[in-house]
Amino acid sequence: MSRSWAILTSPRPSGWLGRLDPRAKLAWFLCCFALAVALRGPASLGLLALAVLGLAWLGGILRGVAATLGALAGFVALVTALDVVYFGPAGGLLAGLKFALAIAIFATFLQTTPPEELSAGLVRLGVPYTFAFTLAAGARFVPTVAREAGDILDAYRARGVPFEESPLGRVRTYARILVPLVVSTIARSIRLAEAMEARAFGYSPRRTPLRELRLGRRDWLLLASTAALAALAVAAEML
Repeated sequence: MSRSWAILTSPRPSGWLGRLDPRAKLAWFLCCFALAVALRGPASLGLLALAVLGLAWLGGILRGVAATLGALAGFVALVTALDVVYFGPAGGLLAGLKFALAIAIFATFLQTTPPEELSAGLVRLGVPYTFAFTLAAGARFVPTVAREAGDILDAYRARGVPFEESPLGRVRTYARILVPLVVSTIARSIRLAEAMEARAFGYSPRRTPLRELRLGRRDWLLLASTAALAALAVAAEML
């Protein structure tokens, strides 16, 4: 459990992939996620997986993506097992592969796009700032809630509360953490709402961005590569 939280709270890299325009990365994410959902052929899905992992390797975040997949391996195995029961071995394994690929796409995007940059990109695309800010604030709360959950668990252990290692015991552990975690999260959201109200959030419809977003050569290269990947994947699907 602590391993998963460490992934959520790990700092984002400052390499070239992290410096790309968030709009270009958002287009890449939406295209790859749509392909992961729509494609069904092993060749096309394999091509998409190689492209995603190759981009993660070039961006220096392959280890982080692999750690995310490792932390969620049990959940992926459970989803795959359920799909095998309902859809048979072939359909279940295909669904498990698509689910793992979707996780890798999410991890690559989230580990290279800070919430404030995603919010700025959405605003430039015409999304209302209030919605973009809500999305960014929710994403920024995830590491905070994860750290607080770890602190609550450590406080239980310091007081000698026993925890079972069985699956049912882990469910009971999560139930013990859930109540104080929800209470603290609600209190934090109230403080945030009061701070936003004190600063007259939403008073002016026009806002001045901290950094003007402009698509550079690397951004256009990523967009062209994404379009080429989509064309190749669809061609491989039709063969």
